[in-house]
Parts: sequence; C-alpha cells; structure tokens
Amino acid sequence: MSSIVGEHARVIAAFEEPTLSLLRGTLAPANVAILRSAFPQDQKTQPAARLHQVVDAQLRELRERGLPHIPDGDGRDVCMLWVRRRWLTRDVDGTTYTLTSHAMQALGLVRDLTRDRANLSEHRIKNIVDTANRLSVAANPDVEARKQRIRDQIIAHEAELARLDAGGALEAVSADYILEGLVELQDLVSGLPIEFARVGEVVEALQEQLRADFRADDRPAGEIVADFLSRAEDLTTATAEGRAFEGAFNLLDDDALLDQLRSDIASLVGHPDIASVLRPAEKNAMVGIVGIVRDGARETMTKIVDTVGTLNTFIRSRNVAEDRELDRVLRQLEEALGTWMQNAGPRIDIPAALVPDSAEIAYLREKFYDPASDIPLDPLDDTELERPDTMSLEDLRRYGGPHLDVLRVALDVAAGGGDWTVATHVFPYLPDDVRRPVDALGVLHLVADREDLVRTGRTEQYATRRPDGTEQVLVMPELAPTPKREVDDDER
Repeated sequence: MSSIVGEHARVIAAFEEPTLSLLRGTLAPANVAILRSAFPQDQKTQPAARLHQVVDAQLRELRERGLPHIPDGDGRDVCMLWVRRRWLTRDVDGTTYTLTSHAMQALGLVRDLTRDRANLSEHRIKNIVDTANRLSVAANPDVEARKQRIRDQIIAHEAELARLDAGGALEAVSADYILEGLVELQDLVSGLPIEFARVGEVVEALQEQLRADFRADDRPAGEIVADFLSRAEDLTTATAEGRAFEGAFNLLDDDALLDQLRSDIASLVGHPDIASVLRPAEKNAMVGIVGIVRDGARETMTKIVDTVGTLNTFIRSRNVAEDRELDRVLRQLEEALGTWMQNAGPRIDIPAALVPDSAEIAYLREKFYDPASDIPLDPLDDTELERPDTMSLEDLRRYGGPHLDVLRVALDVAAGGGDWTVATHVFPYLPDDVRRPVDALGVLHLVADREDLVRTGRTEQYATRRPDGTEQVLVMPELAPTPKREVDDDER
C-alpha cells in the first residue's frame, strides 16, 4: 500500500470518529454552541432534567432569532441524539449526562480557535528546549555523562549564588513572559480532563471486551474465574492509557506537590504586573487549575475502581453452566432451522402462536423513570439575619424539666400528720425558679410513688411562676397527708 493510500485510510477513520463528526455538517455550529453554553470549562456533568431544560431554552431562543440550521425536537430529543452520536453518555439510572472525551476534544479545539492570544511565544520555545533536555538526560544510559551534567549544573548554581551574595541584581522578567507562561500552563491543564475521560472510556471498553470473552470461554468454571479475576485486577495496566494514568496519578495524588502547585499559581496570578492584565474569568480559571487536576484524577481513579469491582462481581455471579446450556439450545435451534430450510419451500407456513403463554413474574415494575419528577428542590432562603439570639446554659435549664430533687426534699420535710395540703403549705414556699408550671406537674409525678400523701378527691390551685416572671394558676388535684387509721383492740 502506498503512503498516500494509507494516509487516506487513516484520515477516513479519523473523520468517522465522534470528535470530527461533532464539527462537521450544517448543525455543527448550533450543537457546539449549545454544548459550550451548557457545559462550562470546569464542568463535565449535568443532571438530566436540568440539561433538558437548558437545551430546550437555548433551542427556543435560537429559533426565535430566526437562525438557520437548528436541531429539531425539544431538549430531551436533542440530548438523546447526542448520546447516540457518542458526544454524551448517560449513567445507568438516567439521572446524569457526562461529556465524552470526543466532545471535550472538539470543544477544546473550538476554544483554541477562538482564543485572543497566539500560542507561539518565547516561553513556549524555551519550555520545548528544556523538556527535550530533561528527556535526553533521563534517557542517556551513560553514568559518567549523567554525573558530568550534574557537576556542570552545580557549578552554574554555585556561580549564580556567588553573584547574588556579592550584591548582584536579579534578572527582571517581563509581564508578557509571565503571562505567556500562564497561558501555556492553562493549555497543558485544559487537556487533562480529555485524557482523564479517555482513560475511563478505554477501561469501560476493556471491561465489555472481558465480559464478551468470558461468555465465549469454554474452559472449566474455576479456571475461567481465576484467570478473569486476575485480568480484572490488571485492568488499568492492560492498555497504554491505563499505564500512563497510573504513573500520572502517583504524582497527582501527592498532596504536598499539589499544595506547591497551588502556591506557585497563586503567586503568579497575584503578581503586580499580571493582576491588572488578567480578566476575572482568566484569573478564576488559573486559580482553579489545581482543583481541575486533583478532581479529574480522583474521579477517574474512582471510576476505574468501580469498574474493576463491577467486573469482579459480574464474573463471580455468572453461572457458566446456564450460559453453556443456553448456547447449546441456540445451536440446536440453528441446526434444526438449517435442516428445515433444506426441505421447506419459500412459501411454507409454520403454525406459530400469536400470543405467547403467560409468564410467571414475581414482580413487575409499574412506574418508570420520569425526568419531570427529577427536578431539584428550590434552594433554601438565607435566614442568617433572622436567627434568634443564642440561649445560655442557664436559660436552657430555666426552661427544662421539673426540679424533682428539690421537690422531693420539700415533701419529705413537710411529711407527717396534720391538716395541710401541698398547694397551700409546701408549693408557695419554694424558690421562684422551682414554682414553674412544670414543677407543679412534677409534684404529681412524685406523689404517685409516695404512701404518705393521697388525693382527697377535691381540687386546689397552684400559683406558678414562669421563667419570664409571668404567673399562672393551675387547678390540680388536692394532695394531703394520709389520714391515720384507728387501731382496733384485736390488732393491738
């Protein structure tokens, strides 16, 4: 095959990828504009119900302006079309949409084409030279050459240190040079979410391939399970993307390294010559670089772990015997069909029941997912200014339960015979903080377990005093000492 024919085949394969299909056709501008508006730069997922509403509103606005080449249908129809085109994915329960790596790559290309600043800069060329130098040093197997290079670096650093100690001035760095470096740094980071998403998609595709291989395997069940569990554990190292991600994740999971990166970016953004040049959106994007790196890496690792766990569960729960039995039945049906077709003509009728026999189903789901019911609640109002004053511990005690210990002592002191009641001879002489309405109810609680006080059948009034100083009169059963029983001669 000639070089141009091979190149032509590779270009055709590239144009069949969802990345370029999103950028082709008359509907491409509208699709890209809606996706860029619905998914900001730092956001890759959206709730399904919300995305349907957002896309529907944007479609309506574009149509009202009379713009040509707008996708047909409402927001839900367009989102489902994007899922079929592999620009979006939808989770199993249908509640969340996620941009695929193809869509993220296409949106990134459009973002680069609409950028104000040029990519060519002194900083970028210097960074290319430094990267090539570091790679050359790392790849050189000559130990002496490595040691000589380290000595040269030490000599250069010592010379610079001596110059600074002698009062030498620092070389000034222009604001344009710093700004070029920040833009290049943002370019490098903007590609990470695409790579994270691609790693997840590669792992999912490998998971599906392992499932298909597992179903088609004819080896004994124990041998199959052991082999495939081993392959599932090595899922990330089975592809170049997975191996690259594992190496990068070891660095991205270093909190000290990320803290240093955060500190360096904050120092650069806060530089006096840069702070006045950067727009607020650019400043926020650069400050959020660490969050994009950390969250993307950990989300991808979580997805990989979940995928491995799902694959392990699938392999352990599969019934190989039943799968093989189904395969045998299907092959027998295929053989019987082939035999029948050898003797049957093209217009031979076969008696077949139009309605199958009723199936025994233990549970049939009657209600399915409805996006209209998956709308989040309205945000809570901020009532910070309406918060009541904080109560002290003493205030809480004043409004607490009855003082049972104090009431019990007062009843014990007043115990004995005589003509008196609790409401007239005990309760009024208690301290003010023990004559609350709840304390009056506490008296009834204590009397229930005492034999020296009884209810006379009449009522009496308890003059209570609330913690705020107001008084309230409660009408409660009269409580008096138990009358002494006369002793008969026979009991003496």
